[in-house]
Amino acid sequence: MQSPQPNESYEDHVLARAYRTLLGNEEFDDLFRDLAENARKDANCDEVVISVIDSNGPDEVGEAPWTSGSVSGSTNDPLLRSSLPMPIVSGGRATHVMTFYKSDRRGRFSATDIEHARRSSEIAGLVVSGAALVGAFGGPAGIDDDTGVLIRRGFEDDVMAALSANDGRAGLFIARVADLEQINNRWGREVGDEVLRLVARAMRDAIGTAGTVGRLRRHEFGGLLPGLDLARTTEFAAATRRSLSNPLPVLGRSDVYGSIVIGMAAAEGGRPNSVIPLLHAAYKTLEAGGGERDSDPRRSAFGL
Repeated sequence: MQSPQPNESYEDHVLARAYRTLLGNEEFDDLFRDLAENARKDANCDEVVISVIDSNGPDEVGEAPWTSGSVSGSTNDPLLRSSLPMPIVSGGRATHVMTFYKSDRRGRFSATDIEHARRSSEIAGLVVSGAALVGAFGGPAGIDDDTGVLIRRGFEDDVMAALSANDGRAGLFIARVADLEQINNRWGREVGDEVLRLVARAMRDAIGTAGTVGRLRRHEFGGLLPGLDLARTTEFAAATRRSLSNPLPVLGRSDVYGSIVIGMAAAEGGRPNSVIPLLHAAYKTLEAGGGERDSDPRRSAFGL
């Protein structure tokens, strides 16, 4: 790893390099191996291993592609070495673990060693967050942490790809929780967040393998249907609507009502050079539906 510049802290240096790597769409492997090596030196230990936490459970650690240092002989068995695991947190959850090893059981970690290990894992967490944006670990890139659907950039990329692959034909519908602020004020933010997750699930369930779902804004989701016309798009939107009848099944309650508006559009062919016309057409019908919405918050309009 290139040495930090004068007056530049190690943390700033690592984050600056991670930013350059992200912008250049480069591999993060070299950066993570250097992170492991610097962590090894700082924590005064013999080996550092950065492992991916397996999705099967928080206690199951998968492949460890980033390692610095080594121990040999009988002490290569992790059970015969003193170790210090530190979680690497990204997006509010532990996605990796950074494990520090001494050469044998008698090796002890001092308070200073532990503080350096904690600092190294925090830096690694910031880098992991950046790497996740470009799918550097083979996982889904651009996924919204709250709802599990694509973020807007990834969704718009999918729309453009669908239009290009289907001679400019694709259906799109947008679902908006029109009274999210009122829901948050009346029942609390936890309920509001669950309503958003409910809308995302309803769209995923309705669309299935026929298309994709993305989060366009905090309170809006888009459903993409490659190659489909307006009539078929309306069918998928209607299926979503049926799953979102009031009262909404949220957190076991039976008193939550939401105003969910759906607008849709379909591109019927041509040579696409932008996603804007299709999105604009869907938003236009969405706004028309919102304008016709009854003021009673227990009723949800469906923009057709």
